[in-house]
Amino acid sequence: MIKSKKKKLLSVLFFCILIGNIAAQSIQIPHKEYSSNQVEVLLNSLQTAKGIQRIHLLNELSVVYENSKPSKAQEYAERAALLSKELNYTEGLGEALYQQGFIYYRLGNYEQALQAYSESLKMASKIKNDLKKVLIYQKIGLIFKEKQDLEKAMHFCLLGIQIAQKKHLQLQTASLTNDIGVIYLLKKDPQKASKNHQKALDIYQNIKDSLGTADSYQYLGDVSAAKKDEFVAIKFFLKALQIYEPLLDQQNIAKLAQKIGETYLQLNDLIKAEKLSQQSLKIAQKYQYKSIGQKAMKVLAVVYGKRQNWQQAYYYQNQSTALQDSIYQEEKLEQINEMQRIFKRQKEQISRELLEKDEIIQKDEKIIRQISQYAVWLVLLFLSLFAFSLYRNNRKRKIDNELLEQQKMEIVNQKNAIQERNHALVEKHHEITEKNSEFEQLLKELKKNNLRLTDSIRYAERIQRAILPATHSLRENFAEHFVIFKPKDVVSGDFYWFSHIEEENMGFLAVVDCTGHGVPGAFMSMIGNTLLNEIINHEKNYETDDILVQLHEGVRDSLKQNNNQNKDGMDLSLCRIKKLENQQYEVQFSGAKSQLYIGKEGEEITEIRGDRKSIGGWQKEVKRTFSKQEITLKSGEYLFLASDGYTDAADQKRKKIGYKTLKKILAQNLHLSMTEQGAALLETLYEHQKGVDQRDDITVIGIKL
Repeated sequence: MIKSKKKKLLSVLFFCILIGNIAAQSIQIPHKEYSSNQVEVLLNSLQTAKGIQRIHLLNELSVVYENSKPSKAQEYAERAALLSKELNYTEGLGEALYQQGFIYYRLGNYEQALQAYSESLKMASKIKNDLKKVLIYQKIGLIFKEKQDLEKAMHFCLLGIQIAQKKHLQLQTASLTNDIGVIYLLKKDPQKASKNHQKALDIYQNIKDSLGTADSYQYLGDVSAAKKDEFVAIKFFLKALQIYEPLLDQQNIAKLAQKIGETYLQLNDLIKAEKLSQQSLKIAQKYQYKSIGQKAMKVLAVVYGKRQNWQQAYYYQNQSTALQDSIYQEEKLEQINEMQRIFKRQKEQISRELLEKDEIIQKDEKIIRQISQYAVWLVLLFLSLFAFSLYRNNRKRKIDNELLEQQKMEIVNQKNAIQERNHALVEKHHEITEKNSEFEQLLKELKKNNLRLTDSIRYAERIQRAILPATHSLRENFAEHFVIFKPKDVVSGDFYWFSHIEEENMGFLAVVDCTGHGVPGAFMSMIGNTLLNEIINHEKNYETDDILVQLHEGVRDSLKQNNNQNKDGMDLSLCRIKKLENQQYEVQFSGAKSQLYIGKEGEEITEIRGDRKSIGGWQKEVKRTFSKQEITLKSGEYLFLASDGYTDAADQKRKKIGYKTLKKILAQNLHLSMTEQGAALLETLYEHQKGVDQRDDITVIGIKL
């Protein structure tokens, strides 16, 4: 068992080190929607694929490029459609036409998009693909919504929802119901819009689709904002934010921060409007969400305008219309174009000079021929009259000829000099062209390296997110709960862990704060997660104090802390929750520099402190032990676990939130639902920080027994 445990830990360490090296080198893993390796495999497969397999590859490549290179995506879709017609393959033709419709829609060519979707609908009807028919009706409805033809948009959405309900396609039913709600809001009917969004919310909650639930909350917030029910709108936006936060969905987090800021602007609360808009802008600039950033800048421009801070208002108004990266690219492109224009003008100038020199040479040669003719006639004339004169004239002619020859040589030399200058200019042009190519290649490499760096860190984030408990697992065991999980960086040194032991009718819940944050902290979180799985799920040790002892020894053994100066470790709260008869629960708790909070409505929060010892790190005693405490609680009481990131959050004066404030917030909101309690904690955190950067990873979990 010990050897097996060591092998697993060494495998985890090796994998973490590999991920860390990838993040540090910034050049290994391409962006994932389709990685560069996957695209290369598709392109290589296309070279040898034939028949239906080739059609599927062409359609998939169209999907690959539909966002980055629409023209290339369109080319692949057209090739897939042509081959599908040759092979009479209806399914492939329908998919190719569907892709063409989507690309035309993205390019704003709505008429061609409608034509492509109509043809695709015929193919879907022919092969009786009801799901594809629903998707096409939804896309056509969106096109008419963009064209402001709301009646037709509603008509096609209703056609789609009829099929979806008949075929029990609940996900598509909910999505179309939300679309209908949006159309009603555009038709200035907020009551029907709210009714449809609530109906979609009920479906998403029934099928336990957290993202759909969050989207519905967001739509309900939009409707409430349109109805001028600002506080209700903020409540719905916070509910959506509570779902997106653990998923680290930065785009929706930024969008909701912008919407809440805009709502506070409607309430004339300029402080909160500014704070949330700045937070939205910060995330939008970090992840290049241009549309969200532009909306946040517009809110900030209005805020500063109301404060009569015209300089800031003018700055954000200008920034909302032009982003720095596009300006930079335009400047570089203009420089290249200017160099090309300069070379073109120089080339034209040289051509004109050469033409003028050629004309001069031709005139001189004509003069020389005329002088020669006159000289011959003069010689013949005076030859018969005077021999002496002939001699003198011959001599004079010789001298004149030598002078003319010298002039001719000078003209030839000038012509050669002009040709050499032209050659030098051509060489200069080649040099400029090569430098332009080098500059373009360098720019491509910089962009490529930046994409690789971002993607490698995103890849590490997805790995860490995969080890966290699934949302449905917590919901199945604790119907009412909330999770606040806010890494300081993309990856986190905090993590939370849950395991249900069905045969014992008990569950284990832990919140762990590892040494450091970012990539180093993420390494430790992988070790901690693996050890907890090994000790509880495989070795079946169910006593919390013994679990902490084994976890401590496992960390020290994994990091070889007996033989080096490594002091890394972790603090954690660990609860064992066992359901008894008569609606009672037995809770066993052990903590390493952490505590457990117990809440009951109408009473103050009870705090149970763990031992003042960490897991791992330096150890002066021979053997480290931990204590355990057992408490019997009733149904309806609350448990809260948290890392120190929340209490250590600082404001602009470096003042922390503190444990007293945390307990006070928890006690004041026990009458609310768990989602609203989590939202209250987040609102207090944002109000306290007021734009100050997060200093540590933050994790808070609350459950209702």
